[in-house]
Amino acid sequence: MAEKTIRTKTEGNYSDEIVVPFLANIPDGEAEVVFVATNTVGGKKEIRKNVAVKRPVWETIKLRRGTLVNTMKHVSGYDYAVTAEFPQKMDATIESPDGEVVFGWNGSNVEAGVEGLIPFSGPAAGKYEVTFNTLTFEASPFTVVTINDVKAFAGEKCMEAVLALEQNSQVVIGGLNTDWSEWTIDPDFFETVSGGTYKFLPVGGQYRIGVDEAAKFLRVDKMKSATELATINEGAIWLIGGACYGKPVIWSHSWKPEQGGLCLSEIEPKKHQITFVAGTSINAKAIDIKFFHVRGWDQGEFGTTASISTDSDLLKVTDSGNIQLAEGKELEEGATYKFVLDLTSYDLASNTGAVLHLQKL
Repeated sequence: MAEKTIRTKTEGNYSDEIVVPFLANIPDGEAEVVFVATNTVGGKKEIRKNVAVKRPVWETIKLRRGTLVNTMKHVSGYDYAVTAEFPQKMDATIESPDGEVVFGWNGSNVEAGVEGLIPFSGPAAGKYEVTFNTLTFEASPFTVVTINDVKAFAGEKCMEAVLALEQNSQVVIGGLNTDWSEWTIDPDFFETVSGGTYKFLPVGGQYRIGVDEAAKFLRVDKMKSATELATINEGAIWLIGGACYGKPVIWSHSWKPEQGGLCLSEIEPKKHQITFVAGTSINAKAIDIKFFHVRGWDQGEFGTTASISTDSDLLKVTDSGNIQLAEGKELEEGATYKFVLDLTSYDLASNTGAVLHLQKL
């Protein structure tokens, strides 16, 4: 759990402190402390002692938002609460009265000793209650996002859920207090039925749907299992490239698969597509992208002119399989372009025969 070393030169009495980690769901009780004395002459001696450990119950704790601090009062047991005027979305940490213990967000739960901000979310901006339990680390309020009634979890980039979806089935996003008209809906994966309800366009399979509130965008990855991304063997093709593309807007993830890899939509068997808007989600004057068998390096790629070719006079394929704009060519600013990777004649064993089509919509 914790340890402390005291180095001594002379005989005598010594004292120090050992910190008990502040973990969730550990009841009051006894902890065993092991004292190990090591002497270069006398060898090693070990003594074990039981000590009582009790979780503190403070009168108040702090809810901190930058320089703003609200006092959370002790309610009962290990429960604390404060009611005040808060924004609808509020990133904060919780602290012990002396600031020695800080509770933050580890990506999916509240944890002591981490720096991430807890993403509180109330019903609306205004007066509401924030609660925290210093035993269980349960906090509220949070927006409970659901996708087809499946509770989403904090994933790689946003709240996510992994679902088995059929082509042309509905995807319903629940739990968000948002104006869906402000969201960018990816036409490769969805067709809008109504705000928060969408028709799912790719072929059936297991997919991870991510609800990215910050970007106002629904992210989609094809999955091999609940935790493993799909590969070409499961019908997934991935685009990775320089800082010239992104969804819903161009981002800076230059050749970083984990941050910038995008899954193409298999809109029909062996035909994978990805759609961009020139100047918004892809650079109109210069592109450098490549298609891969996985979202990562050295495990399969369309890496030669034999493995991939194009019939578009706007594009060229380099010797290493990179897709770039042809000499003297540009995309029309504001126009929508659909890249379709056709694997109808593709042979995986020899990695030959993929054809890239480009359609201006």
